[in-house]
Amino acid sequence: MTDTEGVRYGKNFGKLLTKTSDALHEKMQKRNKLHAIHKKTPQKTTYKKCNLGYQKFNRKKRAARASYEGEINRAINELITSKNPSLLITEDLRHLFTYNNTKVMNRRLSSWLRGKIQERISFKALAKGFRHEQVNPAYGSQSCPECEFVDSKNRIQDRFVCSYCGHEDIADRVAAKNYARRFGDPEIGQYTPYSQVKTILLDRFHRRLEVGQLTTVPGRTLDTVELVHPPPDRDATMRHSRKRSYLKDRTVTQRAKQDEYV
Repeated sequence: MTDTEGVRYGKNFGKLLTKTSDALHEKMQKRNKLHAIHKKTPQKTTYKKCNLGYQKFNRKKRAARASYEGEINRAINELITSKNPSLLITEDLRHLFTYNNTKVMNRRLSSWLRGKIQERISFKALAKGFRHEQVNPAYGSQSCPECEFVDSKNRIQDRFVCSYCGHEDIADRVAAKNYARRFGDPEIGQYTPYSQVKTILLDRFHRRLEVGQLTTVPGRTLDTVELVHPPPDRDATMRHSRKRSYLKDRTVTQRAKQDEYV
């Protein structure tokens, strides 16, 4: 978790998730090999009862889950202790992952405790007496907090570099700033579809360009800031010119044939 000041909480969660997920995966591979051997020679193998039982394996899975929950709980306690918030705004934590990464990364993400962070924050909000609100997470780390331009190319792994105004920051911190501003937004509700959210964000960006609001970056002066417009699509321009040339040649050919018939 990252707040609007760039402070991270639960930094060991990724390492813990990787370690336990890889260990269970390696264990399952060895178990599957033993199962295959036992199916081929069921009379000669005597190690199935000792090595292929489920009690010890299930204990390891429960221990891994408990370690995840403990790290989540410690991170939330650290955040509450350091910030003492009266209102805590987070992204909607109920959405599912899109498993479009590598095979190893998808396996690690499958071990994620869906909804556990939301459950613990809701419990802490009741216990500590602060308010917890969730906002729509769409394009939170791809939308620039300075000029509001949204594009997938703005985010490069954990870094955010705006394609228009050049604003640079940590992607998670950018998302935290956008979520803080998104709370109470009359146009972007918690359940607004992703495609509609992107349309709203781009409309706001274009309206800012139309009224002449300059896109500024901290450290730059007004003398060096210019109104940014989308770069021309050279490929589209070339295609359009070739199409016009083709239509022109086709028209000349048709007129020549008509003259011949006349």
